[in-house]
Amino acid sequence: MPFLEYRGQLYPLDDGVILGRGTRCSLLLQDIDASRRHARVWCQGDKALFQDLGSRNGTCLNGRPLCSRMPTALSDGDVLTIGKDTIRFWQQMPDQDVDHTTVHTPAAALHLAGPVEQPSDTTLPPES
Repeated sequence: MPFLEYRGQLYPLDDGVILGRGTRCSLLLQDIDASRRHARVWCQGDKALFQDLGSRNGTCLNGRPLCSRMPTALSDGDVLTIGKDTIRFWQQMPDQDVDHTTVHTPAAALHLAGPVEQPSDTTLPPES
């Protein structure tokens, strides 16, 4: 199962993850440069996709700026940078020094976040 790692904690992508500073996000970012609803990561088939939700300050993937609102496939070990926060993508549970006891199940928070605008050329799983 794919995960995001942030500040030593793991966030499974089973139902997708909304990243941002807003209290309704399933992964709460600390950096002031993050938007309230900054980005989304979800699985589609055997791929994990990242999408900036039109944030003001943008997102970098492995040090390179991403185009806003364009879904981007993630690879194992990729690093997302939002402000000064870094989030690492893992295709499966990492074997490094991560607090494996803190695995978040963000599905409930994701439902509170409401619908996400989607580009018409991308099929996303329904948010239930």
